[in-house]
Amino acid sequence: MPVFVADFPQWFVVRNLGPFVWDEVHGEERLIITDWREVLPGVQKVRFKRLVQILRPNGDVRAFFVNDELNIYTPKEIRLLGGEVFGEVKVYSDYERKLKENAKRFWAVMVK
Repeated sequence: MPVFVADFPQWFVVRNLGPFVWDEVHGEERLIITDWREVLPGVQKVRFKRLVQILRPNGDVRAFFVNDELNIYTPKEIRLLGGEVFGEVKVYSDYERKLKENAKRFWAVMVK
């Protein structure tokens, strides 16, 4: 039985934020991640930009840039979209087994 689980933010909670910087050391390598988030409310999209840098002790640097754009859905839209493919679609909020309208995050469980 195929199961699909996804989490997604409440559309009005997502804001333009950033940059956020994570600076971690793993072994001898240093990992620096810088994130930005831009909300496009008129089209219910959020754009994530991420710069990842891996610094090695010998001075070598590996870096890459990620630029993703995601749709922001309401619980009702998730149920409608999921219902096209899955037989059962349940949406919960804030990692509880109930749906609250003022939640910051939702998660969907879809079973074929």
